[in-house]
Amino acid sequence: MKIIDYIIGLLNNSETEDIFIPRILANVLYHYDRNDEFLFYEWLSDNYVTCFIPSIIQNITCTQKYLIQNNHTLENKGGHGSGDSYVYYIPDKNKIVQCYEGQNLQFIVIYYKNLYSTELHIRRFWDDINKVEKDDYRLMDLPKSSKVTLKELLKHADYLTNSFSDNVLDNKYIKRPTLQMFVDILSNFPSSKFPLGYRDSRDPGYILSLNSINSISEKVDCTIHTIGLIKRAFFDINSQIFYFKEKLMG
Repeated sequence: MKIIDYIIGLLNNSETEDIFIPRILANVLYHYDRNDEFLFYEWLSDNYVTCFIPSIIQNITCTQKYLIQNNHTLENKGGHGSGDSYVYYIPDKNKIVQCYEGQNLQFIVIYYKNLYSTELHIRRFWDDINKVEKDDYRLMDLPKSSKVTLKELLKHADYLTNSFSDNVLDNKYIKRPTLQMFVDILSNFPSSKFPLGYRDSRDPGYILSLNSINSISEKVDCTIHTIGLIKRAFFDINSQIFYFKEKLMG
């Protein structure tokens, strides 16, 4: 405990510049991670993200009240900005289910709590290309010929995989789920095996999962793999709540 007290004292020292704090923490982790497995860094990432969970859950709960009051469902999306950021809820008797749609990220939030357990799952979803209009701007630059070359496919591969689900044809190993796939399994939650089966980074569209029973092990896992997506998702959740609070107060 002496070393912990020393580090905290060092970080709280008014003479310690903010720019040096990450360097101090990094050296501490490196000192203990002797096997070069980045294990301590992974644990740090999980515990760091977990610190934000209470405020994120609070904002999700507050947003839910506003969405219900204003009937912001899939057919009547709410949001802010210049028309490129939306949020809506999916009615459910036992849990909070919300969807956030932005230009670069779409994700579903599933929050479930009872007397014995708490679960929070955030999963990314992609658009179903079968439901996209032909004049969608994302399809404008794609080859119009039915005989598309491999080079043309490679040229647009990154763009297509970032925009659309691979739930097409007879694909049995879907990596980019559609929203409808999540909606279809909600009735079986939390016993569903897909795509919330593992509740970690092996799940399609995984961003974050929190599972706790009687407040034991109330920590998210596998955040090191999706920390960038977690940051963007948390930003979107917080941005929406600030906007709704202003509307409620105004």
